[in-house]
Amino acid sequence: MIVFWLSVIPSGVILLRHYKWELRGRGVTAVLKVALVIIMLSHQRHPLATQEFKDAVLYRLQLQERELMVSNALQEDRRDVVVPRLVRVPATIYFRDLSDDKNCYYNQCCASYSGIDSIVARGEGDTARIIGELKNRVSSPNGSSAVETLDRRDA
Repeated sequence: MIVFWLSVIPSGVILLRHYKWELRGRGVTAVLKVALVIIMLSHQRHPLATQEFKDAVLYRLQLQERELMVSNALQEDRRDVVVPRLVRVPATIYFRDLSDDKNCYYNQCCASYSGIDSIVARGEGDTARIIGELKNRVSSPNGSSAVETLDRRDA
C-alpha cells in the first residue's frame, strides 16, 4: 500500500507542473525526490535490471554480429541465414530470441524485415571472440586497449 502512495507522488508533481501550480519550499521537493529514488530501488526487478545493464554491451555486440552476418549473406546472394544464439537474453526488455525453426512466426518476421527468405538461430555465440573484439574497439590514445590499461593499473 505504501508503494502505491509513493508512486502517486511523482505523478502528482507532473500534474502540478502541467497546470503551473507551484510547490513552495525545498523540503517538499527533496522529499519527493527521495520518495522517487526509494520507489525505483525497491522495485522487485531492480537487481535484475542492474545486472542486465552491465551485460548490455555484450548483448549489443551479439546483435551487431547477427546484422553483419545477414548483410554478408545478402551481398553473397544467400537467402537462408543461420546465426548464433544469443548468450544472454535480457528478461527486463521482454525480448524473444530467434528459434531453430524457420517457420516460427518471430523468425519469419525477422527474415522479412531483413529482406531474406529465412533465418534461424543455432549453436552458441563465441563470447570470448566478441569480448576480444570489444577490447580492440575500445582503445586509448597511445594504442593500448583501455581494458588492458585498467588491468595493469589494478595489478
